Parts: sequence; structure tokens; C-alpha cells
Amino acid sequence: MAERFGRFLLRRELITELQLLTALQLQEASRPNVLVLGTELGFFTVARALELHEAMEESGRSFSEEVIHRRTLSPESLARLMRMRTERTPRLGEVLLQEGLLNAGVLLRELVHHSVSAGKPPPAMGFAATHLSIHATSAATPLLLRSAPRPSTQRGR
Repeated sequence: MAERFGRFLLRRELITELQLLTALQLQEASRPNVLVLGTELGFFTVARALELHEAMEESGRSFSEEVIHRRTLSPESLARLMRMRTERTPRLGEVLLQEGLLNAGVLLRELVHHSVSAGKPPPAMGFAATHLSIHATSAATPLLLRSAPRPSTQRGR
């Protein structure tokens, strides 16, 4: 399994353990409430969300267990809702950037290093900048291009 990005930044001494824990807590707090998200996206009504909430309180079951138990959502719909929730949760790098613990140039550079160290192709500059809702400066572009090794174009023989 690839090293998690937070551990990677710790190992490179770019953040402290306390900063990582704080960022993870902020990330978790930013995660959309699944009942609210489910109603916003039309998976169920507000009345049904309130019923689910009460049932979860009484039974001690998780959201996923409760909707499957009550047949409120199919396993496929549940997976789609949970995927949408994950997509709406800020990435760790976004939280670190927002909190001023890393600047955009360092974050982009470290994303490239992390990808390469995991044996993955480096993220495209445009994708990373768009995903993080930042605009890379022209000064950062040469740094990224120099930092990222070019993927091999040779095929195995």
C-alpha cells in the first residue's frame, strides 16, 4: 500500500504530527453530513432522513447499515451516495493549504514527489491546480516541470 500523503509530508518534515492531526480533524469536520447530502441530491426526502436519523440513534447502526436494513437505498445507490460524499470532502492538501501550513508551490511539488515515490505518473499541472482551486503561478511551472521525471515512453521488451 502506498504511503499516505500526510505521512509522506511528516517524513519529509514539512508538517508536524500536531499539524497533521489538526488538518485531519478539520478535514473530517468538513465532510458533508450524509443525511443532508442524500436529501439535497434526491436520494430520499427530508422526512425519510429524519426517520433514518431516529432509527440510527435507537439501533446504534451506522448510516450504511440502516439504509440497507430498511431498504431505503440499494447497495448501488448507497455506494454512489458515499462516493459523492467523498468527492465533496476536501483533500488533505486542500486543508493544509487553506490553513496556511503549506503554500501552493510546495503543495504541488510534494504532490508530484508523492506520486512519483508511489510509482504513479505525476499529476498533470492543470488537474492539480484545478483540483486544489488554486492558480499556479508561471514561476511555479518550471519548478514542477523540473521536479517531475518524465514518464518512460519505452514499452517492455
